[in-house]
Amino acid sequence: MWLVESDMEDESGDQVNSVSRTFDIIEALKKLNGAGVSQVAEHAGIPTSTAYNYLNTLQAREYVVKEGSEYHLANRFIHLGDFAKNRLQLVNVVKREIEPLLEETGGTVNVVVEEFGLGIYAYSRTAATGLQNFAHVRKREHLHSTAAGKSILANLPDGRVTEILETRGVPQKTSSTIVDEEELYEELARIEERGYALNDEENTPGIRAVGAPIRTGEETCAAVSVAGPLNRFTDEMFYEELPGLVRNTSKSVEVDIMS
Repeated sequence: MWLVESDMEDESGDQVNSVSRTFDIIEALKKLNGAGVSQVAEHAGIPTSTAYNYLNTLQAREYVVKEGSEYHLANRFIHLGDFAKNRLQLVNVVKREIEPLLEETGGTVNVVVEEFGLGIYAYSRTAATGLQNFAHVRKREHLHSTAAGKSILANLPDGRVTEILETRGVPQKTSSTIVDEEELYEELARIEERGYALNDEENTPGIRAVGAPIRTGEETCAAVSVAGPLNRFTDEMFYEELPGLVRNTSKSVEVDIMS
């Protein structure tokens, strides 16, 4: 791939356009679940010839594979993702501490970390009950509509919360999602006071979750939650039993990390 001088930096002089364009193409392949050159070019807003050059370069570097006329992300990204995930001591600690929560709830335990104002599912595991796993590892979610996400927001400085809401917004995921910012701030104050967050079908219809922050420093950027369907997470379990179980898990993780 040949780059002209205009490809190297944007107008501010602090970003490399060719790198940004490369990631535009990678994101296009992810969103389209594989695509031909023309589709990638249209999605990324670049000429077909440019898309072809970038795709060929990525293929030569073994980050993209070609199947027939379509390009797909290569399995090499799995190794990169696993490397980044395993750097998180948090994930390794959680794996040791969540067994009681899994056994007592029969739900899906999730660990979420905040990055760029979004929640990333760093780890997710479902109890051996045949239940569907309602989270997707490496998926990014808005923070305001999940139990783990609200737990994180409730423990961040007010300025940081304002910045996240201004940047990411408060999109409505279900009819129960809190989309009014004043109401959301009131909810975050309650969460901070009691030490846990509730998600009653706010992100996914039919799914409830309880989350608690994992404090490992001055700012909380991670949380643990357990999610499950309405027929399992009854009102008694949801409001009375799960909050204590989730908080105990988060405290155990904190102690383990600090020891």
